[in-house]
Amino acid sequence: MPLDLQAPRLAVTPVPLPSYGMQVSFQASVGAGYDLQASEDLVSWTNLWRSPLATAKQLLSFVDTVQTPSGKRFYRIQVR
Repeated sequence: MPLDLQAPRLAVTPVPLPSYGMQVSFQASVGAGYDLQASEDLVSWTNLWRSPLATAKQLLSFVDTVQTPSGKRFYRIQVR
């Protein structure tokens, strides 16, 4: 059975405690790995987190505590 390697939809929610951040969550596909990236300008992207290969359909999440001077932060996921 081939892997479904489409990028999943991201859910981004604020996390106020213990320090302010944004929680980025998504549903992983079996056998896929993901690289979560962030940008302030949609041009330059920085890798924030590399997931392990998913062994089952599971919800993965990462809390980003970086606060940018502009107050803007964009996220994307790359499937590998």
